[in-house]
Amino acid sequence: MEWILINGMMPIIVLMLSLQSIGINCVQRDNYGCLYTVVKHNSKSDLFLIDTGYPTTMYDFNNGSLFTNKIIPKTDSWYDVDILRMKHVIKPINEDLTILRDVIISGSHRSVNGILGMDVISDSKIIIDLKSSTIISYDSSPEELRCISGMKKNSLLSDSSKFVYVKMIVKDEQFCLVVDTGCTHTAVDRKYRYLLSKIELTNQKYNGTGKDLPINTETGLIEKANLAGIEKRSLKVLIADLTSYSFIGSNIKGHKCIGMLGCDFIIDNSIILDLKNRCAYIK
Repeated sequence: MEWILINGMMPIIVLMLSLQSIGINCVQRDNYGCLYTVVKHNSKSDLFLIDTGYPTTMYDFNNGSLFTNKIIPKTDSWYDVDILRMKHVIKPINEDLTILRDVIISGSHRSVNGILGMDVISDSKIIIDLKSSTIISYDSSPEELRCISGMKKNSLLSDSSKFVYVKMIVKDEQFCLVVDTGCTHTAVDRKYRYLLSKIELTNQKYNGTGKDLPINTETGLIEKANLAGIEKRSLKVLIADLTSYSFIGSNIKGHKCIGMLGCDFIIDNSIILDLKNRCAYIK
C-alpha cells in the first residue's frame, strides 16, 4: 500500500456516484477515500473537498469560477450557497489551493477549488459515510436513518474549536486523534513514536501547509490500542512531523491530541460520522 498524507491534495481518480434517494447526496470520492461535493452559487458551481481537519471553509478566488473571478473579496464578504442540497451562508477565506486545483478527476471536468471546513460541516444535519461514499441529511434525529440501525453510538470529544476528536488508549495512557476526512491515512506526530514498534522509513511526501513537503515519513505499528471504542492490534499508522497543526499537543478533556484519524481507519471500520451531534456510529 502506498502511504500518502496530504489532506486530499494529490493526483487522484474520482468516481461519480448516483443519487440514491431523497436525502442522500451525490458526492465524489477519490481512490484514497476522501469525499468531494459540488457547491453552487447563482448559476455557477465548483467542487470542494469535504475536510473535517479544516476549521474554516476556504476557496481559491484567484482560480475558481464560483464567485466573481479574479477578484479577492473583502474579509466581511458573505455568500448564499447551496451545499449538499441545503442553503448555507458562508464566508470563505481566500487561499491558494493550486494543489487541489490540479488533481486529476475521472468522469468530471470540474476542478477542485475549495475546502469545505468544519464551520459548515459541524452546523449541518448530515451523517458522513465514507465507506459507502454517501452523505445523508436528516430532519430531526440521525437515529431515524436506516443506515445506522443496530450500530453502537460513540461520543466524540470536542473543545472550543470546531474540531472533534476520538479517544485513544495506548499503554494505559489516554490520547485522542482529530477526526480528519481530508487526511488519507491515520497519522501520529513524531514526538509520540515511542508508542510504536516496527518503525520503517517510507520516504514519502505529505502536505502540512498547503505545499508538497519532501519530508521523510515513517510508518509504525501500535501493538494494542483502543481507538474510538474499537480494540485494535498491530494498527499501522504514519509517523510524521505534525507540529504545524494547531491541535497537536492540545489537551482535550484529559486526552492529549497526538495525531489525526484518517480515511483509512474510518473506512476499514465502517464508521459513520455525525459531527453536529459530536458522535460516531460503529458496527
